[in-house]
Amino acid sequence: MTSTGARKPPPSADATSASRCDAPIDLFYAAHLRHRRVCAALAVAAEAPVLPADELCALSIELADDLHQLDCTEQLLFDLLRRRAEPDDDITHVLAALAADHAADRKLLADLATALRSTPQARLAGHALVKQIERFVARKLRSIALENAVVLPIARLRLTRGDLALLAARFGEQPCNHQATPQHGQSNGAG
Repeated sequence: MTSTGARKPPPSADATSASRCDAPIDLFYAAHLRHRRVCAALAVAAEAPVLPADELCALSIELADDLHQLDCTEQLLFDLLRRRAEPDDDITHVLAALAADHAADRKLLADLATALRSTPQARLAGHALVKQIERFVARKLRSIALENAVVLPIARLRLTRGDLALLAARFGEQPCNHQATPQHGQSNGAG
């Protein structure tokens, strides 16, 4: 209701569709938030005087599963951005660095999970294992920050509604339906 007591009109179909169309970008932010939370939990657990190996192993498995599910969608996002980005966006080297970071993250996480499975629950945390956890967390948080600060804002500006529909489909979402699809270099009304 408004201050005069009248009901607010429902959002227009166009406004709802436009916000729905940005959902794939928002899903990346949501995934990154989950990853930051798991990284924070890993860091806290690694600081314990007695390493909670079972908890750390469960956290690393949760993160590995989530990264695996997100991987092909991020690859699609990077491919779309390579096609849509303007030369002034200067994003090619960022995407290459992030792709390399993601590959390294998967390797570090697999090594971490192996090390955690071989660590007894009651054993004092080994310095090397704690450093491995810290290295992974720091690396992952840096790549999340780079994606959130650089890649996703450019994606909001450059991707077409059709591109966003592809990402939505990859995420398992219903693609948005719009008649007009901006062409390369035109704004899609987002961001």
